[in-house]
Amino acid sequence: MKKHRESGQAAVETAIVMPLFVFTLLGMLQLGLLHQARLLTKYAAYKAVRAGSINRAKVDVMENAAVAVMLPMLAKSSPRWSGDGRRQPQHMVYNVGSASKYSQAFSDVVSSRGNQAFGKKMVEVTICGPITNDGMNKDFDDHRVNPGDWKAFEATKLGIQVTTYLPLYIPFANAFIWWAARGEEGPARALAMKNLRMKTKTSSAEARTSPNGSWTLKELQGEAENGNYIMPVRASFSMRMHSNFATNPPSTNECHIPWKKK
Repeated sequence: MKKHRESGQAAVETAIVMPLFVFTLLGMLQLGLLHQARLLTKYAAYKAVRAGSINRAKVDVMENAAVAVMLPMLAKSSPRWSGDGRRQPQHMVYNVGSASKYSQAFSDVVSSRGNQAFGKKMVEVTICGPITNDGMNKDFDDHRVNPGDWKAFEATKLGIQVTTYLPLYIPFANAFIWWAARGEEGPARALAMKNLRMKTKTSSAEARTSPNGSWTLKELQGEAENGNYIMPVRASFSMRMHSNFATNPPSTNECHIPWKKK
């Protein structure tokens, strides 16, 4: 009888501890992927601003340079399996283990998909400066340009912000992490915390009226309410321009905004 009682006690203890252990493990996996995305995004910002400094600050050139770094974190367009009431769709990431596979993946993201997923950009580059009212109208190609003071010298630097919109695919952990980052209580968050279920409506992306441009907080929250958790990961970098702007610099600095709130 004693052995049976001990066996039952072990089963009860396992039932109590195992869910917490599994959730902790899943959380560590998801946070590890987020940390990897953060490191890659920082390097992508460096590569993008380097490409922009010698290519007249062309946004498409900078985004291609950033995509080339972020390829290992980007999801394929066709899911491995579709989502339903209990799980979200699973998109496999690109295999970039060889030069040929890397080239094929880059061509797929840039040419075939136009750097888009769920109707929006996967990797986005925003020019932080210089802006038009910085008063920098000298020739960047002229090596004799010497602004003379630090404020004017800052105007010769190209500053950018790279944003990677990273889907969170680790079950259970993604809901907690996303809504914790959102930082607000609400019915949708309470429902996610209560049910811990992955629910996706495929019509949400198709119903969006503006297929291009930045994600807004409202759109990200709408995706999260449908079980599709997309986390913006941002990094900035600056470098002295070695060529003139292809077009006029932006009039305002749109960087350093944690979540676009429109």
